[in-house]
Amino acid sequence: MAFAVPRLSSFVFSDPLKQSTRKLTLLITQTSRLAVRTSRPYQLQYDSSTRSFEVVAIDEKETETESAVNDESSHLPALQLPDSVLLKDITFAAAEEKKSGSFSLRFSEKGYLEPCLIHLQEQSGDEMTVKLSPFVGHVTLHQGYVSLEEDTFR
Repeated sequence: MAFAVPRLSSFVFSDPLKQSTRKLTLLITQTSRLAVRTSRPYQLQYDSSTRSFEVVAIDEKETETESAVNDESSHLPALQLPDSVLLKDITFAAAEEKKSGSFSLRFSEKGYLEPCLIHLQEQSGDEMTVKLSPFVGHVTLHQGYVSLEEDTFR
C-alpha cells in the first residue's frame, strides 16, 4: 500500500499545470478545425481579468479591424485557468514580441495562426510552454520555459 497509494494518487489527481496545458492544446486544435470546417476566421481570446480563454468568430466584413462577434452555433466552451496556474506570457515569433495580460490569437479560415509560444506557470514555480507552429497541426508541449530563438519554429 505504501508504494501503490502515491502512484495511484498522482494518476487520479492530475497536476493542474499539465491538465491546463492539455485543455489549452485541445481548445487550440478545436478552434483550428472549426475555422477550417466553417471557412471562417476565429479568435482565441485570453482575458486576464477572468483568467479564461474564449473562442469567438470574426465578422468577415470587419476582418481588417478584427472586430469579433459571437457565433452561438459554433461557440466552443471557454477554458478557465485554475487559481494555481497563471499565464506568464505569450511570445509572437513574427514581431518577437512578448505580451502579458489580455491578448488574442487569430485563426485564418484555413486554420492557420501566427507562430507563438504560450508560457504557463504554476504557483510552485513549475512552467510549461505550448509551441504553436503556423499550421496548427503541430502543437508541441515543453516542460519549462522555452525562449524564442531564430530556429524555434523550424
